[in-house]
Amino acid sequence: MQGDYKLGGGLGFHIGLSDSKSFHKINLNEETVRVYGHYTPRPKIGQTLVGEFQKSFIEFEFVDVEYCADPPDMFFANVKAIGQELK
Repeated sequence: MQGDYKLGGGLGFHIGLSDSKSFHKINLNEETVRVYGHYTPRPKIGQTLVGEFQKSFIEFEFVDVEYCADPPDMFFANVKAIGQELK
C-alpha cells in the first residue's frame, strides 16, 4: 500500500495520531481521525496517509488540514479511512 505520507517517522518528519489510546474504539467507516505532524511539504486535502498497524495497513485521505505559522512545518488534520490491507 503506497500513500503520499506515512504515519510515524522521526525528528522533523513525523505524523502521529492525536489520540492513539482511543484509536481502536472508533468506527473507521464513519469517523475521521485527528493527526498532527511536522513535515515539509505539508499535506494538502485529498492526499493520502498510510499507517501500519498490528494486523493491517490502513490508507487515509486528508479531509481538512490546519497549518501552523510557528513552526512553519507543523500542521493538524483530520483524515478518513479509504482502504485497508490485511497483513
